[in-house]
Amino acid sequence: MVDLRPSLKPYPEISLPDILSESARRFQDKIAAVHGARTATFHELNTRCASIAFRLMELNLEPGQRVALMGQNSIDYIAAFFGILKAGGVVVPFSPAYSNREIGAQLSDCEASAAVVDPELMESFVMADCGFIPDEKRISTGTFSGASDLTACRNVPFPSLDPDHLAVIAYSSGTTGVPKGVMLSHRNLVSNLLQFRHQDPVPITDADIFLNHLPFFHIYGMNVLMAEAIFVGATQVIMSRFDPDELVELIFRYRASLLFTVPPVLLTLINLALRRELDLSSLRYVNTGAAALPPEVAREFRKLTGVPVKQGYGLTETAPTINADFYAHPELESVGPPVADTEERVMDLQDPERVLRPGEVGELLVRGPQVMHGYWRDPVLTAQVLTERWFHTGDLARIDERGYVFIVGRTKEMIKYMGYTVAPAELEALLLEHSQVRDCAVVGVPDREAGEIPKAFVVLKPGAATDKDALMNFLRDKVAGYKRVRQVEFIDAIPRSPSGKILRRLLAEKG
Repeated sequence: MVDLRPSLKPYPEISLPDILSESARRFQDKIAAVHGARTATFHELNTRCASIAFRLMELNLEPGQRVALMGQNSIDYIAAFFGILKAGGVVVPFSPAYSNREIGAQLSDCEASAAVVDPELMESFVMADCGFIPDEKRISTGTFSGASDLTACRNVPFPSLDPDHLAVIAYSSGTTGVPKGVMLSHRNLVSNLLQFRHQDPVPITDADIFLNHLPFFHIYGMNVLMAEAIFVGATQVIMSRFDPDELVELIFRYRASLLFTVPPVLLTLINLALRRELDLSSLRYVNTGAAALPPEVAREFRKLTGVPVKQGYGLTETAPTINADFYAHPELESVGPPVADTEERVMDLQDPERVLRPGEVGELLVRGPQVMHGYWRDPVLTAQVLTERWFHTGDLARIDERGYVFIVGRTKEMIKYMGYTVAPAELEALLLEHSQVRDCAVVGVPDREAGEIPKAFVVLKPGAATDKDALMNFLRDKVAGYKRVRQVEFIDAIPRSPSGKILRRLLAEKG
């Protein structure tokens, strides 16, 4: 395989709060973040970060203790994230959409010692808390004035943070089971910031403007968007909730140069572009991740807008990026080669000790500085997925002679039809080539004779007139007989996680 990216070693021995401090030193009064009518400079962000750290230390937060962070994307969220870390705490992100049961379960599992929560979410958080965290250790975001200075905490000896200290426990989405706490160190996250910055020959710089709509509680929004912009000194324009019209308006108003998003958003923008002209000319490229990108979606988006689309690949366990394509000449069927200093290999599913040759399909393993330390308080599961620092992704893939990776599906999502293995992602990509299909998902449903059969859940475009038999016939000559979709059900929307992953278990329960 060809090494398409030069090594970035040695990596800097710094922590995440160090990157904010350094950007505040370099960029001072440059606007770091825009959110609605509010703005914050790099200096102001660093000041708020120190104020929050000082407050947590006043509450006797000890290094290594977990702090729950729950809020919508905002300037205050960024300051709280870095402030928790500066105080020596470990950030445990919570989705604002969590139910009381989910909040309580995650608090119990991580044993949080304090919490920083949006004011409008505090009441529901307290109801779910069940006494885990004392009242005085629940802090509302937005209580720290940007006009304050560092006088109060100038002489405070903030903890010295070793790069290998735990920084974040990010709970996986739980699309295929119970969420697991992924332990990521400062080194994991900072290394990946550097790897992602240099994914292309033209690196991300302080001249770029990010349009950030993905949730910061998710690893993609957290490290690739929020922290990356801080790291390079770029301005980030923040959205708390996704709205396609607002997204397009903000890109135009601020002349955003980078949009990191997920495939369902591209579909939404395509439908918008079909109705009216969109000015997205400021964008250098669009990067998608978190879910498979159908090539036809990328091609249609570029045709309508002129903006190139590429995709990357990663997992919560890899902080997250391990592969990224090149925007100047994207190969839309591939997630691209590995980022710098990242090794990958494909292992035989029947003989896990055998490394497969280029082109053969098996489980993808990865090794690099961004790979997690393990799962929180689960050494058994950690030992199962980490072997000599090689992480078992659980994804089926093939690697070509150049090192380009092609994701086929998830090992746990594979459908077993009459003993044959069927990849849902392959059938979904083909269904999306149909002119009247807007979105789809394929799952295995029980069948007495076959064991499982592929069933497609399909969202049609407005005004579509096709029927179930027509869709099954559309696939008939495109795949082997055992891969054919045997059932089709039309639904209004495909259930997805906030990061865009298909929630197959919900569809399987319907099937």
